[in-house]
Amino acid sequence: MDKELNNILEVKNLSVGFKIEDNFYFAINNINLSFEKGKIHAIAGESGCGKSVFINSILKLLPKNSEIKSGEILFNNEDLLKLSEKEYSKIRGKKISPAAPVSAPATVLQTMSSPSVTPPATSPTARAPSP
Repeated sequence: MDKELNNILEVKNLSVGFKIEDNFYFAINNINLSFEKGKIHAIAGESGCGKSVFINSILKLLPKNSEIKSGEILFNNEDLLKLSEKEYSKIRGKKISPAAPVSAPATVLQTMSSPSVTPPATSPTARAPSP
């Protein structure tokens, strides 16, 4: 089976930034990721690397001074960036939502067609099991 058919979410060439005073600053530039249907995916990285901007771009929850400069966000082969806010509100929280707080150390994006997931521990004392 074609791997692309198994993707529930595809992000293609996504570039997002912020206008601050008279300047524009990219937070993420030309990001490409695919999320396979039925799998659990996590976005992890250093502080300030763009995890929250990436997830908030997918959820269309960016601040007013932000701008998506380019890209596509395909959910079930429909470009979310082309939906009106009214159309998107029918999806957000019902078919696509973060499974953990966006400020969690590892941000998990859950689609409602995925199996139930337990959000990652957000406690600073939580540790991964030793090998």
